[in-house]
Amino acid sequence: MTVTPESPQDEAVLLARDEPPHRFVVGAWLVAVALLWFALQFNLLPALLAGLLVFELVHLMTLRLNFVRERRARILAVAFIAITVVGLLALAAFGSVLFFRSESGGYVILLKKSAEVIQSWRHLIPEWAAPWIPLDAGALQTRIVAWLQEHLTAVRTAGTEATQIFVRIAMPLYQSLFTILVAYALMFLPRALVSLRASIAQAPIELERAASSLGRSPLKALWSTTIRLSAPGAAAGMALVALGIMNELTATQMLAPNGTRTLAMAFWSYSGEIDYASAAPYAFIMVAMSLPLTWLLYVQSKRMAGR
Repeated sequence: MTVTPESPQDEAVLLARDEPPHRFVVGAWLVAVALLWFALQFNLLPALLAGLLVFELVHLMTLRLNFVRERRARILAVAFIAITVVGLLALAAFGSVLFFRSESGGYVILLKKSAEVIQSWRHLIPEWAAPWIPLDAGALQTRIVAWLQEHLTAVRTAGTEATQIFVRIAMPLYQSLFTILVAYALMFLPRALVSLRASIAQAPIELERAASSLGRSPLKALWSTTIRLSAPGAAAGMALVALGIMNELTATQMLAPNGTRTLAMAFWSYSGEIDYASAAPYAFIMVAMSLPLTWLLYVQSKRMAGR
């Protein structure tokens, strides 16, 4: 039974009654102090701050995702943060490789540009910090080399630990069913959405509103109008995706689990060995399976053209 306070005195009494016992509060503070000492002793303060930041971001995103349950909202928030961080790191690494490989990039040009930026901002730097600022690209390179020599062990340790963490996370996912399904989704989902989007765009929204005005629920109105009208486009998208997956080779070879054998892989294997007699049945099966899908696409294109 919930008691509603009628005055500030009643509210203070309720708060005092709901407050946990004093020994629990003292125990919680002692545990927090011990964990903080452990983090400082083993140089885990950056990890602690990063964990608190992620916790706060997950909490804020969970409050925004109020259209799903709290547990699913937290899972979605964690997944979004993980995908964002991994994507940004991948983009940074890819951009760095492109920059250093390009004709306009490189280590020397990067040092020169950095020195120019430092020189342009030198008049804004306080006088006490001026001696710490390098004068030119050569001085900047000397400072970087000296810092790397001083912290060489820490840099090596950080690189080794980061590589080990990446390998532990990525290796179980490599050549797994989950990885190949994600790869197929990224490759063929846009192909399916093209047909689906076009068919949905041709379904008038007024039909769905009319069905709702006649007493249909929103879900039934959507099913009886928009979904039924867009079903041929969805079938055409499925046919396009099926044709693409049937002939897909590169991603399957790289990401599929060991022992996986598809029609395209079998055909490629035998044709690479110049064993065309063994490769012919797989080619025939692929052609035979593509005929009804091609006919479906042809019929759908004529229907959309109004013929």
